Amino acid sequence: MRVDDLTLASDAQLVVGIARWRQDALAEAYRRHAGAVFALASRVLGSRNLAEEVVQEIFLRLWNDADRFDPDRGTLRSWLLHHGRRDAVAAELFVHPQTVRYRMGQLREVFGDRLEDPRHVLELTIALGLPTAPPQQAGAQEEE
Repeated sequence: MRVDDLTLASDAQLVVGIARWRQDALAEAYRRHAGAVFALASRVLGSRNLAEEVVQEIFLRLWNDADRFDPDRGTLRSWLLHHGRRDAVAAELFVHPQTVRYRMGQLREVFGDRLEDPRHVLELTIALGLPTAPPQQAGAQEEE
């Protein structure tokens, strides 16, 4: 893979280059996907600065652990977005990304394949996002 071929290289080829410590391959992957990772992190975090930190962390992880990407399991963009979402959620909750990974594993044990269904994920998101009043307040609101 020559330098001028990188814009034509597949993402899987770029990752091979990144695993061989080719900075130009990382730069091309960044050019292709950093905007999507940044947009996701910005939506989750609501902070441009924190989103930029997440993007840096994700691409540093790609640089250091390129061999962890498996093109048979999905695209490079989906891999980056997955890690970006996990890191953004971790930053929002003030927990380590491994904690988010562990909790997601627990959710997968409970919900299984239903977490692959966008409709089910939406229903869970809405249910988890709805504010609930403590029982004593709920009764007081009904009396008003």
